[in-house]
Amino acid sequence: MQNIVENSFYESNHSAKNRVTFDPNKGIAAQQVFNAFFKQPVSRKEVDYTTGVEINNICYYVDQWKERGTIAVFKKVIQKNGKQIELLTTNPDLFPIPDTFQLNLFDHE
Repeated sequence: MQNIVENSFYESNHSAKNRVTFDPNKGIAAQQVFNAFFKQPVSRKEVDYTTGVEINNICYYVDQWKERGTIAVFKKVIQKNGKQIELLTTNPDLFPIPDTFQLNLFDHE
C-alpha cells in the first residue's frame, strides 16, 4: 500500500507546472525573487520555496545583483549540520554599514 500525500507544500510549490522558468524578455521571475529578498532577509533556498523560481536562476540573479550592488549579505548563519548559509536582502535600509573606522585607523592627519 502506497502512502501518497496530495496537496503537500513541497509538491504544490515544486511541481513542473508551478515552476517559474527564466525568461529574459519578461523579467517576471527576477522581479519575484527581488521582492522576496526585499521583504525580509532570507536564504536562496527559502526564496526557491516561496516563489517557485528554480534555485539556479536565483543564483544567477544574485550574482548579477551583487555586481551592481543591489543585494547584500545581511547575515551569515551556521545551521545545526554545520553548513553556512547567507541571508540576503535587496532592501537598502538593511545593507550593512561599512566600517569606516578600520579604513581610517592609520591615517595621521
